[in-house]
Amino acid sequence: GADGGTLYAAGQHVPVERYDLAPAVAAAAVCRRTGGGLPEADWRASFAGLPYQRTCPAAESVPDD
Repeated sequence: GADGGTLYAAGQHVPVERYDLAPAVAAAAVCRRTGGGLPEADWRASFAGLPYQRTCPAAESVPDD
């Protein structure tokens, strides 16, 4: 969108969809679609040496558009 915070995308067999690109909204959408955050074992494999952080806190909630 003109504000730089919205993306509209469509495909040959997909209707136009609106995506909010605000970081908190985008992160919450990814968490909803994936069913949760990165498990601790996967975190350690990907980010060795960094303390584990929950990537999708259960209390986090942003409504769907």
